[in-house]
Amino acid sequence: MRVRDESEFHLLLAELASDTSEVAGPFWRFFTTWAEMAEAHLPLVGPAEALRRTLRHAEDETDHFSAGFLGMCLVLFYNHWDFDGEPDVLYNSLTPIEQHLFEDVAALKMLDLQKQAAQEGASE
Repeated sequence: MRVRDESEFHLLLAELASDTSEVAGPFWRFFTTWAEMAEAHLPLVGPAEALRRTLRHAEDETDHFSAGFLGMCLVLFYNHWDFDGEPDVLYNSLTPIEQHLFEDVAALKMLDLQKQAAQEGASE
């Protein structure tokens, strides 16, 4: 997958590598498979449509994930994927349901980051 910021993406990879949950590896394989498939469609369609067209194929090759995990993928695509456009192009071309999923996952991630910051501040 082409990424906008290599150093930021490598931080994400390091974070994922340290995740020992049983879902981390399969999730990452799913995400990268989906990204590669979607990139192959970019010359023909925009990023959101490329993701829609390839979701089931990526699931067939890897595994099926819940809507929450798909939302995480949308946030990762928005934050990191270099599809020769601004991130808002991806968001604005999502359907209203996809946008809600994206927003819910992004909000949960923000809450998690705020909790982490509060815990780190309390331990200092």
